[in-house]
Amino acid sequence: MKKILLIEDHKEIRENTAEILQLAGYEVFAAENGKTGVELARTQVPDVVVCDIMMPVLDGYGVLHLFRRDDALQQVPFIFLTAKSERADQRKAMELGADDYLTKPFTETELLAAIEARLHKASPGPQRSAAPRKLQDASNQLNQFIHGLMKEEGAELIKYPRRHLLYSEGQYPQFIYWLEKGILKHYRSTSFGKSLIFRVDFAPEIVGLAGALLPNPYRSYCETATPVELWAIPREKVIKALSENGAMLMNALQLQAEESSRLADKMLHLAYTPMRERVIMETEAIHERLVENGYNDADKVFSREELAQIAGTATESLIRVLHEK
Repeated sequence: MKKILLIEDHKEIRENTAEILQLAGYEVFAAENGKTGVELARTQVPDVVVCDIMMPVLDGYGVLHLFRRDDALQQVPFIFLTAKSERADQRKAMELGADDYLTKPFTETELLAAIEARLHKASPGPQRSAAPRKLQDASNQLNQFIHGLMKEEGAELIKYPRRHLLYSEGQYPQFIYWLEKGILKHYRSTSFGKSLIFRVDFAPEIVGLAGALLPNPYRSYCETATPVELWAIPREKVIKALSENGAMLMNALQLQAEESSRLADKMLHLAYTPMRERVIMETEAIHERLVENGYNDADKVFSREELAQIAGTATESLIRVLHEK
């Protein structure tokens, strides 16, 4: 049984949250302030910490600081749970080494999704990679569930041209989408104008579910790479439907955790793979996916600049490598 350390000074919130976690099958240790929480963690090393920020004696930032300096605790996933919703506060939490950030009020689904994602990411590699069939089954079941929900709710088919911005960084999730036709790209941009395309979706695909399970704003942009056709359903309706179907909720949490793992793997790949090898691998992989999905004139779907953003390099470097190839 996985152990959760809950540090929260508000008695009612602490007791209600602990009850939710216990019902979900976790062993819960609760503390009313940061100092008590750290002392408890040193005697019962938790698998995940859920910690408030504004507390007496020792606040959440102080708790995280002590965790990251303690050899026995520094690898424990750390989730902030707080009423502080400003982006500057979120940035500070992440810069200090927090793994996730939930704002009050939160739903049971949001809390459990965040914990499940952290536990999955922290689990050993062989366990994570040993069940590709189960992941595919979970994806197929969830696809059928969401697609059926779209029909039940009478969602309308929406058509967008190429380069239409579906959502942007800083916006809060309002809809979950079913991509019926076309390609979407997900990217992040820096203040210096550089962009990284970290995910490409091909129809049919659920879009935006992982982000919608949490109360945080989007951390990326989603734009159409081709003309698309998609269905949209309000986030609240999907969250309600999932909360009433335990099997589908677990599928959604499993896929959310896998998406987080894939993004982490992508970042490692970009950081440590030599540039030339990375360009060749990424361009060949995207070309194969385009051809598999019926885009015979694959070179015209993504520009050289976009291919460079997929490979995580400068456009000039990509052109040079492709010319030498």
